Amino acid sequence: MKNIKIQSNKPIYGEIELSGDPIDSIVLATFAIFSKVPVEIKNVPRCIKVLKYFELLRAIKVDVEWINSDTVRVFVKEQLEIDLSGLINPDNHLEIGLMIPALLFRSKECILTSSMRGELKFYREMGIEVNTSYNRYHLKLPLSNSAVSQKRINLNKSHDLLLASRLFFQRIYPSLSVVYQETSSLLSCLDFQISPEVEKSYLVGHNKLEFRMFVAAAIVSKGEISLSSFNLADSLEYLLELEKIGCSYEVTKNKIKIWYETKKLSQFYDFSGHEFSEIGYFALILSLFSKNTTQILCVSDEIIENIVKDLNIIGCRIDSQSQADYKVLNIKPRITIAIFKTEVVSANLAGILFAAALSVKGTSIIRNFDILEDYVNFISEKFKKLHIDVTFG
Repeated sequence: MKNIKIQSNKPIYGEIELSGDPIDSIVLATFAIFSKVPVEIKNVPRCIKVLKYFELLRAIKVDVEWINSDTVRVFVKEQLEIDLSGLINPDNHLEIGLMIPALLFRSKECILTSSMRGELKFYREMGIEVNTSYNRYHLKLPLSNSAVSQKRINLNKSHDLLLASRLFFQRIYPSLSVVYQETSSLLSCLDFQISPEVEKSYLVGHNKLEFRMFVAAAIVSKGEISLSSFNLADSLEYLLELEKIGCSYEVTKNKIKIWYETKKLSQFYDFSGHEFSEIGYFALILSLFSKNTTQILCVSDEIIENIVKDLNIIGCRIDSQSQADYKVLNIKPRITIAIFKTEVVSANLAGILFAAALSVKGTSIIRNFDILEDYVNFISEKFKKLHIDVTFG
């Protein structure tokens, strides 16, 4: 477990290049299994999350080759290994779940263990044949499409890897109807009418986790940063909301410049269409800059509760009220501005608390911060470029 000490006493200035998004890279590499010809994927980050997944793909005999520093070619040259049982661990269920429909498409079968209960339940409900032998579950596509059930599932606010796995299965059986928010440029590029005979090339969008963290760093420290390798389409809606609460920005080609600007803030914001990590950044910024109690409407979820709990631990004053499937966060102006010491359990929370540390003078400590390095390339070098005083230990 790695800790980080953040010494903050000045606004953040500088320019860095955003890395590619690891989740998008993983999804596109899996999507390539559906193609009969090689697929080239550009702007792929060499972060731990991606490198581990590529090893999973190689373990089932998918050829993943680095062409240059950020481009891979993915191709299935031979019969795939269908037995996933030896690859499954408690930390990679979403990744294994993503591989299942690709294997069913190419090999018509795959083998899991009982630890993948959620996936086994879904495929049984869809009419996929599941045979059990000891702790091994053998999934086989039915001979007739008529054996597959009609099903409609709502995956709004679901993890992108779960959503992608269901969209992949929908490619095999259109009888599955998937409801989701079409806010990701990744999902729009998964063209399900793709010809398997035509070689495709994909460009991975910018790292959204990294983008949100450094944008918040500029805002809460009242600084100014420039981020290159930026795709406006991936984050426009988020930027428009940030603009309402103190973020100003200027976009030129593939670069964005961001700075904080004092603005009159509203007392109510409807952020119900935003991801949970985005809600965390909104809540932090409003807690720092609003002079009056501000309300946020968001979707009710345990993740929101955990974010609010951690923000309150470091000095924010946020309470919540539940209304059906929604939650109203009441955010009061923060009174005490003090350094803190805390531990994080997710990469998104690490980013939120890192930004929070830059809003106070003194040294704050975040334990288990290396969880963020799983998703972000060369993070310590980027801190140096922005002249952020950090110490890892």
